[in-house]
Amino acid sequence: MTQITKKNRYLGVLGAIFLCLGFSSTAEAIPGGTAVASIAATFGASGLWDAAIGSRNKPAEKETEAFVRDALKRANYSQEQIDKVKILEGPGFRSGMGKLVVPITDEKLQRARDFYTNKKVLEGSDERSVQFLQCWLSGVYSTKLSDLTNEEVEAFLQANNTIVTKESIPLWHGTIVHEMGHIIHHHKIKQKMFYGLLQASLVAVLASRFSPDGAWHYPVTVGIGCVVVAASSNFLRPLLRPFERQADQEVVDRMQDPEPLEVLQKTYAGISRIHEVTFSKTIRLLDEHPSPKERADTFKTAYERLFAEQKAVA
Repeated sequence: MTQITKKNRYLGVLGAIFLCLGFSSTAEAIPGGTAVASIAATFGASGLWDAAIGSRNKPAEKETEAFVRDALKRANYSQEQIDKVKILEGPGFRSGMGKLVVPITDEKLQRARDFYTNKKVLEGSDERSVQFLQCWLSGVYSTKLSDLTNEEVEAFLQANNTIVTKESIPLWHGTIVHEMGHIIHHHKIKQKMFYGLLQASLVAVLASRFSPDGAWHYPVTVGIGCVVVAASSNFLRPLLRPFERQADQEVVDRMQDPEPLEVLQKTYAGISRIHEVTFSKTIRLLDEHPSPKERADTFKTAYERLFAEQKAVA
């Protein structure tokens, strides 16, 4: 069963209505029609994209949902805040308006708990995970697989949700709080408004310059809107970096247990030691997340402070 939120459906329908309206001669009667079509095209295309992404999600399984809610409770979120969040299962950790997506199943959670209890180092021989890493290293990184330590291999695979290890439980705890930080601070809504204003303005400028007069003016405007949303989203991502830093700070402020902070620090430190080629460094500039080294330093400082505080109390 797929999960597409009502908000995304409404945005998608709005975009479709204006797409149809654009091909109608009645569109010319709309006051400020180009501006209206630009805004509708921008938010409609964005809503359709979110609906497509959301179609890969489904309600989380029972044990997984309980695990996520317990992680939020451990981080001292109120029951009211926790109850408002819908827990979904998807291909990666994501958050939206009132929903938290995790790449965890009940079976995966049970294995993680077994490894955590028994302190196993790695999930045995996972050929697909190693192939995944080799593909990334050969296509994006200058480092060869043989140049990495076991800890670096484990950190990279764990960060990409391709393996389960003895550290998965605390890593998931920290990542869940990070995503909750996005929800608490309404980052998705702010992102939509920020992107929407910039993109709609760009669409209006391009439409006034390139859209032909007559019946084709509005459909071309809507088409430009779809292209602008698809093409500009990645280039705007670095502007969202303050949101990611705020979500990381949420982890720092909320964590009462130093273990998740320690695991997050080790994971990002392991990734930061993988030397990147020039092309990959360029791509990194378009990422909304801070660098792995910056995140490792953030969590290391928080871990050392919390560990010292707890040691002093003991």
